[in-house]
Amino acid sequence: MKRALILLLALMFVLALFAGCGGNKAEKTGSAAAESGGAVSATDSGASASAEPEENSPYRFAAGKYEKDAEGWPLEKYVYELPICTTDEVLTNMTTNFTPQYLPEDNYKGIPTYADAIKMTGVNVEYNIISLSTYSDTLSVNEAAGNLDDIIAGYRAFHKGSTLSQAVEDEIVVNLYDYREYLPNYCWYVRHYSYDDNMMAAVNNPSETVWAGFSDFYSEPVSATGYFIREDFLEKLGLGKATDFWTFDEFHDILTAIKTNIEGTFPLLLFANIDGQPYNWNAYNTSPYSGGIIYNRVIDGKVYFNGTTQDDLELMTLLHNWYAEGLVDPNFGSYTDTNSESEALTNDRVATAMFNPSEVSGWEAASVNPNCRWQPINRLRKSTNDIIHWNLNRDLNGGAGSSIMASCENIELACTWIDWCYSDFGAEWMNWGPEGWGWEYDENGRKVWKDMVLNSEAGVGWITMCWFFNPMDAGINDWTRNYYYPGGERFLAMFDVWNYATENYYDGAYNYPAKIKLSDEDNAEVSSIRTDLNTYFSENYVMFVDGSKPLSDWDSFQADLNNLGYTRIQEIYQQYYDDYMAGKA
Repeated sequence: MKRALILLLALMFVLALFAGCGGNKAEKTGSAAAESGGAVSATDSGASASAEPEENSPYRFAAGKYEKDAEGWPLEKYVYELPICTTDEVLTNMTTNFTPQYLPEDNYKGIPTYADAIKMTGVNVEYNIISLSTYSDTLSVNEAAGNLDDIIAGYRAFHKGSTLSQAVEDEIVVNLYDYREYLPNYCWYVRHYSYDDNMMAAVNNPSETVWAGFSDFYSEPVSATGYFIREDFLEKLGLGKATDFWTFDEFHDILTAIKTNIEGTFPLLLFANIDGQPYNWNAYNTSPYSGGIIYNRVIDGKVYFNGTTQDDLELMTLLHNWYAEGLVDPNFGSYTDTNSESEALTNDRVATAMFNPSEVSGWEAASVNPNCRWQPINRLRKSTNDIIHWNLNRDLNGGAGSSIMASCENIELACTWIDWCYSDFGAEWMNWGPEGWGWEYDENGRKVWKDMVLNSEAGVGWITMCWFFNPMDAGINDWTRNYYYPGGERFLAMFDVWNYATENYYDGAYNYPAKIKLSDEDNAEVSSIRTDLNTYFSENYVMFVDGSKPLSDWDSFQADLNNLGYTRIQEIYQQYYDDYMAGKA
């Protein structure tokens, strides 16, 4: 559903979470291949070091070797004996890399994380690395030619044409549900997370018996981004600490004080789409995201989408008034990501901005002000007694993952290889690689990155995605690894500021149930309506901020949305919600 949009948001999320300027930058330290520390044996993995394959079989598959509950789910995670395979067969894997310029000449073959994993497991994986900019088109060409790799990263996000269920029915994509006996670790995560986060619904599309691909899981739930403020400005003006204020009124007073007393500063920086991630204005139980009508919620049993309610008007009125008071950087329409904001962020032109803790050290180091210190602010409310009802869940589902193609000649082996990446040892290995190459233990027995990672010109966030776990592939994403360096504790602790809201003044009462799945027909109708509806919405909604469209036009704006099909989308989602609540779905 809405694959292009979901892809866009997923990539924004990944980039915000992992691609920051964290860590110091220096000249490139040389290729990964030159730093290789050699392979690790099965004995080092904590798995059995048996040198012989199973009797009469070159494979060590998990099927039939673990205990399950009454519903067939694994009772615990599975430990693989290595090697998994003793044949010479090859699995091909189409994937992408966000920073291919930092790969060695022989690509993943020159990176111990990948090369040694292949040696340990005996599973020969050949990676076909495609540019992100051409990935979707390349996939379409290969699919039309019937020339698909065995494993394709991000297939669910990048493929064009048929629905995922149709791709399964047409035997293009493997239905992983049919092979779940070979996926004890993945199934353990699906079941384990479903208790707390409705993960079962999030990873299964379109039903609980059709799994068109794997989902990445985060090692810990995370609320990825939020607003930061220049705490050095607060201290200079005697305004306290970044976490001393809790409401939008208090925030307004602080922005006003900064605007009044620090010359040349527009205190609040917005993105061109206003809200890069839907976490920051949730006291209004909506998002001011201008990219389209995509975020649904349920209020008193009725389904609404962002940009269409009295809450949205109230929030837009606040943003418009703040803009009129000169509190918002008037160049916000040009800010598509943090890199495009660099001139404002580094030259004391703004005092608040939305990004990720991994970016903080880079922005502080790049600032013309040696006292620059960014700190996160609380998730704000209208009053200190408010309970936020919508969309402050901390994510466990990391996004893209991989799919196995039906043309794969050994689907069981492909499942087992990927499931090993979800095992405790396999996940740790893919996130960190061998000891002594990119990381080492410090005096307290804690993993820390070595200089080759810390001093990479790419920055820690980018280089760990390049040389270690790639969030486009299937597996467990240990996002905390970006902060394992001297001083990284400060930035990792910043997430606690946002976690506090989820734990103390959020109930999720307005969240639309994730288990509700639209049929292919209804998905197609919604997507068709959104083509023109979201174009109109994107072009007009943001104009209320700067006043180029007056707030008095709000009602006519809503009427135009209705005429373009919003009420039909609302009607479709309402029917599904009503059926779900009545026990019909």
